[in-house]
Amino acid sequence: MVDIVSADNQLKDLDLDARLQVNPKDLVGILSKNEKMLISLKSLFANGWDEMIETLEGRLKTKPYISSLADRIKSDIIIVTKLRNYELEHNVELSTYLADGKL
Repeated sequence: MVDIVSADNQLKDLDLDARLQVNPKDLVGILSKNEKMLISLKSLFANGWDEMIETLEGRLKTKPYISSLADRIKSDIIIVTKLRNYELEHNVELSTYLADGKL
């Protein structure tokens, strides 16, 4: 795990894989708005991340096919998968940080 000192701004510029190397409590403040939004949206799905991924994949199959929308959906699927894996690896529920107003 990487300890965060005063390098928050530098960490925000790193890709998600690099930022997910920090402890869950240190993840506060270095996620993008989109990543935080996806964490909060997870609560809308009864089966959490897995159902969210299924829903996003289903959206890719709908017509009309809009390239920019498809690119965004593909990006969100990658992010959701990484956040799901992070939660499993660290046995943490990232949405609890949102509830505490920490993210």
